[in-house]
Amino acid sequence: MIRRQRTRHGNPARFDRWIGAAGALVAGVFLYVSFVANNGVPGTPSYEVSVDVPNANRMIPGNQVRIGGVRVGQVTRVEAIPAGDGADARPASRLRLRLSTDLRPLRGDTRVRIRPASVLGATYVELTPGRAGRALPEGAVLPVAQARDGVELTDLLDMFDRRTSQGIQTTLSEVGGGLAGRGSGLGRSITNLERLADPVRRLSRTLAADRTQLGPLIAGYQATLEAVARAGAELDGLVGDGATTFGALNASSTGLRETFRRAPGAATAATGALASLRPALRDLTTLSADLRPAARRLPGTLSILNATLTAGRPAARKVATLDTPLTTTFSRLRGLAARPSTEGALRKGGELSTVAEQILEVLTPAQTQCNLLSVWGENLYTAFGTMGSEQGATYGPLLISQLGTNIGETVQNAVPHRDLHVNYLPNVGRDECEAGNEPFTPGRRSLSNPPGLQADSTVPTTPPAGVQRLAREAGLLDTPPGG
Repeated sequence: MIRRQRTRHGNPARFDRWIGAAGALVAGVFLYVSFVANNGVPGTPSYEVSVDVPNANRMIPGNQVRIGGVRVGQVTRVEAIPAGDGADARPASRLRLRLSTDLRPLRGDTRVRIRPASVLGATYVELTPGRAGRALPEGAVLPVAQARDGVELTDLLDMFDRRTSQGIQTTLSEVGGGLAGRGSGLGRSITNLERLADPVRRLSRTLAADRTQLGPLIAGYQATLEAVARAGAELDGLVGDGATTFGALNASSTGLRETFRRAPGAATAATGALASLRPALRDLTTLSADLRPAARRLPGTLSILNATLTAGRPAARKVATLDTPLTTTFSRLRGLAARPSTEGALRKGGELSTVAEQILEVLTPAQTQCNLLSVWGENLYTAFGTMGSEQGATYGPLLISQLGTNIGETVQNAVPHRDLHVNYLPNVGRDECEAGNEPFTPGRRSLSNPPGLQADSTVPTTPPAGVQRLAREAGLLDTPPGG
């Protein structure tokens, strides 16, 4: 009976083997999916194109592709492109992108940029879709001309050693306290710099212009000073002879005084004898009377002039010793003026002044109206100025509560959260101070500037306790009356 029962139901050991095989197959399927999930869920339709960039910036397969901060795909392959044979050829990197089919097709004027995803060095590909270019088919390559370089925070931090980091920490601490409460002063300084930019630019353009003839002017000035240096001996003799002449005048000051005293009487006698010259002689009499007070001071003046010329004789002798240094100096100045790069340097100075003026046009209203630099310095000091270790600067308590766009997620989601509020380019100027004053509307997304005008001021900054006293003791502030 036992044998018949085994024959009807089968061998239990064989049944266990089938269950084990099925479990291993399911585990293998899950393992395979986990390995290929970095390139997308198997079987999901996608739109694949490639982009060339000048620098991959730590890009690896699996990194995200975003448009406006929203994930739309991922990088599946990163490969190097060697430089060509041309003189201007440069190496590049080619990124293979797997995108959502909703983006098909991208246009040929789409812009590409590698952006930092976090302070730890992770990066992602940012796409700015175009509208007027040709449609890119599956597998097409967007050329490197459509890509722009980006600077990562890690690239900046890599150049700081421990001493530099400690110095930056100390500088930030001092700058944070120094900028506090000085928004109006900074605004006035920036306004004055803005006014100075246009005259500096005009001066640079004038000096760089061909009609200015800066080189011939320097050469002529050099020739003049060389001639003066060569005539040092003659100048020495001239000063010495002048000292002798004024010394003789000083010695005969008594006779000169008597001459001027008798001049009015002589003039009166000559008036009676020369009636025809009476008008002219009357004027001479008046002039002599006016010169009488000056004549009394002439001896003292001559003494001072004599002493001055005597003291100047040693200096005049040393003029000749300046011949060689002046010749060398102006020879080098002539060489500098003849260099082709001098005109370019002056032109670049004018261009730099133009750029600085454009920056000041934006920065001036932001500072004078919204106190931007003081608030920024105070916040930067709060986050970075008091943190650090012997390995270098660290960051303040900056925490990210959710990595996803929806509560509870740990990865990016293509659909923004209904409460998401992001403003990357706030309006800061004379009409409104949008940074820090954006309204929050629950249940309503805001992915750009909020509508309407916001408050036209920010939180006022004040210096920490004791800063004004220390600045006044250091001579940086004027002491108020009665203080």
